[in-house]
Amino acid sequence: MFRDAKGNPITDDQTIIFLELTKIRQLLKKPVEELTDIERWLLFFKYAADKSKAKRKRLNEIMKRNEAVKMATQILQTISRSERERSLYESQLIYELDQRSEKASAVLEGKREVAKTMKQDNVPDDVISKYTNIPLAEVAAL
Repeated sequence: MFRDAKGNPITDDQTIIFLELTKIRQLLKKPVEELTDIERWLLFFKYAADKSKAKRKRLNEIMKRNEAVKMATQILQTISRSERERSLYESQLIYELDQRSEKASAVLEGKREVAKTMKQDNVPDDVISKYTNIPLAEVAAL
């Protein structure tokens, strides 16, 4: 934490943590469920690039318990790929996101159609909004 000359905190918005990775070998013996989040990150930083089965297994156990470490591992794997592999991965990711977007659009359009039919049947707007999860203002504009 940043402090002034008297030791008073200057800001609580930012903290700098120094990690001594050379002192964490003993953490490999500690059960994953007993590791703190900081200890899990220490193991990630120290062994993320290690190819040994034991360390990979340990990191996999950590990823199961810490979503942020899992995401960091996935990002590291992505940027470690060749340019061609990254391009293929990114293309696949874009395709999957497009598919999800199209599905979400189709679901929303289906809800709008249901809402229009309900409106034609004189169902109150607040009831339509409740059952379709369409905002009341949008229901009113249909």
